[in-house]
Amino acid sequence: MEKKIKRFQRLATLRKRDISKEITNSNLLENEITKNKNLIDQINTIMDSSKDDPSKKIISSGYFKNNAQLLNTLQSQKNIAVNRNKYLLNEKKSRKRKF
Repeated sequence: MEKKIKRFQRLATLRKRDISKEITNSNLLENEITKNKNLIDQINTIMDSSKDDPSKKIISSGYFKNNAQLLNTLQSQKNIAVNRNKYLLNEKKSRKRKF
């Protein structure tokens, strides 16, 4: 009988560890989702602020090239962030299904 009690105590301890790991992972996931959303918002702000002023009729080719490269890089970073955010949200959904 004592063996059964010890076994159940060990199982309870393991279950508590699993639950605390899941809570920690869930909190980390939420933090990463929040950081990712903030990053996407910052990229959108930078992209919006770098748009040309319509009152300028003539721009230098160097400025145009640098601005185009910047926007291209920012768009690539935004795409990565959006894909990562989709992945994190799918992970969050799958974790909710487990419990």
